[in-house]
Amino acid sequence: MTTLTIANGPLPTAAYAPPPPPPPGPPLVPPARQELLLPQLILTVLQVFSQGILLAQLSTYLSSPRVSRPVNGRKDGYWFIGYVLLVSVLSVAQTFRYIFLANFVLIHHKDILSLRTRWVDPLLNALISATVRSFFIHRTYTMARKLWILLPLVCFQLAIFACQIWLVVKVHLHYDQRYVVIGNVAFDLSTIGSMILDIMLCSI
Repeated sequence: MTTLTIANGPLPTAAYAPPPPPPPGPPLVPPARQELLLPQLILTVLQVFSQGILLAQLSTYLSSPRVSRPVNGRKDGYWFIGYVLLVSVLSVAQTFRYIFLANFVLIHHKDILSLRTRWVDPLLNALISATVRSFFIHRTYTMARKLWILLPLVCFQLAIFACQIWLVVKVHLHYDQRYVVIGNVAFDLSTIGSMILDIMLCSI
């Protein structure tokens, strides 16, 4: 205990004590940025709307004669039916993810970057884009039957997919400050490369 000396003698004062530490609990989550609320709402609405169209198309395809019996001597193989189901499952997973993010941001007003599962979104994007482009690359090869057209497209897609997976692991899953520059280059390569490859596949 410390004392203060005054004219009439020492006056006892309360001992100084540091403020108590905060109670243990989960770390505070930063609030959502206001400028991201409207874009998140628009993205979620568009994703749910597109998912409804895709589910309607999936139902039409599964009930079509191409699945149940041969048409003009041809019938879709099990690999193609499995491919359609795989893309549909990935799309449904992405839609549920958008709904979860909308609830996290718009209802609870939390920042997306605080999520430990933020790596799920770029991973789903990489898988969906790779599966869809694989179909178009296969279709291009079926029409052209030339390896010199197929091989560059496959290598291009593999490079894009490698950049996307690298971003998932090194930036979103295990962030490391040392890889910021490489991460920016990988992001630019995957984004610009995806745009170029999509234009090439649509124009062939």
